Amino acid sequence: CTAGLDSDALYYKNNLRRKDTMKTILLPLNGSIPTESLIRAAVKLASQNGGYIQAAWCQQNLPIIAGEGITLPAEYLTQFENEEHQLEAKAKAAFDELVAKSDILVAELDQWDGASIAAGWVSLKGSGAIALAEFSRTFDLVLMHRPVPEGTTEWRTTCETVLFESGRPLVLVSNNLPTRIG
Repeated sequence: CTAGLDSDALYYKNNLRRKDTMKTILLPLNGSIPTESLIRAAVKLASQNGGYIQAAWCQQNLPIIAGEGITLPAEYLTQFENEEHQLEAKAKAAFDELVAKSDILVAELDQWDGASIAAGWVSLKGSGAIALAEFSRTFDLVLMHRPVPEGTTEWRTTCETVLFESGRPLVLVSNNLPTRIG
């Protein structure tokens, strides 16, 4: 996965800050719009120890070949890419609005001083859920919203891949948050 961020540097930087706390929180958004309950849960957890909330969107890499001897038309690939960009823009706008409501600092992870709660957005390119699972290895905790009822099963694929491939704890958030988390 690529995001302009060096995964090893982020991992070591995060581990230097760690003092037996969950300071860095990843919100993997794979085709989903961040919900108010997801952001509230992340803010609640991050505020316990001055944590950082990283929303990550992964631009899917579409295969050019659909099967043996079948090539996808360029128009289809362009349309898919345009739809992905529109969905990402909608997700980022929702994230920005929810973070602004929470009145927390917006900063890139590599510029975060670790003294106060902050949040940021990163765009990745890769193979969707797998890219997000690899990226999540550099964080202490992963939070995902579990939609009820399920609109698509894409969240489940991301959830299972992050759970089994990242080696990081995963917290599923519903629409109703408890008063105390952790």
